[in-house]
Order: sequence, then C-alpha cells, then structure tokens
Amino acid sequence: VHLSEERKSLNQLALYNHLFINLAWVILNPLSVSLSSLSPLCLSLLSLSPRSLSSLSTSSLSLSSVCFSPFCLSLLCLSLSSLSVSLSSLSLSLSSLSLSGVFGQRLEETVLYERRYGVHMAPLVVEQCVDFIRERGLLEVGLFRQPGQATLVKELQDAFDAGEKPSFDSSTDVHTVASLLKLYLRELPEPLVPFSRYQDFLVCGKKISSERRQSLTELWHLLHQLPVANFNLLNYICQ
Repeated sequence: VHLSEERKSLNQLALYNHLFINLAWVILNPLSVSLSSLSPLCLSLLSLSPRSLSSLSTSSLSLSSVCFSPFCLSLLCLSLSSLSVSLSSLSLSLSSLSLSGVFGQRLEETVLYERRYGVHMAPLVVEQCVDFIRERGLLEVGLFRQPGQATLVKELQDAFDAGEKPSFDSSTDVHTVASLLKLYLRELPEPLVPFSRYQDFLVCGKKISSERRQSLTELWHLLHQLPVANFNLLNYICQ
C-alpha cells in the first residue's frame, strides 16, 4: 500500500502508531506493549478512509470509526499469527532456561517442572542424595556434621543446575553428598517451614514436653497447613 507524502508526516505516523497499539490491545490485551514494536510495519499496511481520518484525533480514538482494508486486516492477522508462534517458542525457551537451575529455585516451581519425569515426593536432587546416603552413609561418623569436598560440591551443584544427573559411585564421598543435600535445602528461597509459620512451630515445640497430647495435635494441624510441596518434602526427609 503506497502512502502519499502527506501521510508520511509526523502527525500521521503518530496517529497510525496509536491506532495499531489500540487495535493490538483489543486483540491481545496482555501483549499490547510488545505488539507496539510492530507499529512501523503496520504504518505501511493501514488504509484509512478520509472520513475516518477527519473523525479521529490523537487524544480520542475510537476503533469503531476506523475503516481497515481487507488486505490490511489479512496482513495484520498474519503478523499476529507469526508473533504468537514466536512468543510460544520464546515461552518454551524461557521455561527451559528459568527451570534448568535447581539450587535457589522455589520448591513449587521445581516440583512442577519435574512432573514431566513422573510423580516424586521430593525434587530429584534430594531423592538421589537421600538414596545414596541410605545406601552408604548411615553408619558414617559425623554425617551431616563433617563438611564434604567444597570443589566437588560446587561441581555437582553446577551439574544439577545445568540439567544433568551426575551419578554417585563407590568413590563418591558421602560427606560431599550430605553437604550437597544441605546446600539445596539452605538455598531454597523460603525454608520448608515458611517464615510466616516459624514462630507457631517454635511455640508448639516448646510445649510438647509439658502438654504432649495437645501439642502433638496442634503440630499435626500446623504440618497440614504447610504448602503441599513443603509438606511432601518434609515428610520425605523425616522418613
């Protein structure tokens, strides 16, 4: 669509840009800001009748009074369709990128992401660490007290964050695996017992020795008020 020199004036360009943003807002409201980047393309595709131009002002725009050509609307639909495909690809890429890290991620996000590998009571890194400790470390002196090899802990952390599943074998130091498990729990953005409930658990724990039955009942209720992911992981670790 050829635009005359008059239509290339700054005022007209601003008007077309405003019109397209408003059209995008109607079609895909949450994406209106991103769609504004397509405005330069649409400047050459919009076809407005003189009547429409005379009835519009930059301060008050009404899409109902705008006449778009069929060709313009077809190209707009194609542009929006292409943008939708691009945004879907971007969303998948961001999802993969944001959840490729395990350490420091919110527990709910990790559990939701790992459902593609099946249903688990705990994140995979926790299960792998616990299985290894159960098999090789229950009789180890100083378990969870002695530190592991810092460099190896960092290597294992980076591997899990990269989406890998590093294997533990007979040569793997159990204290290193225990340190890795503690590191995962320590780096959770919010602890298994959320900050908002910490004081309630603390008070309940102090009363168990003197009011055991009542305190255990209260503890049961507190545990079942935890988020599902927190409850499942805490249950898994206690077992």
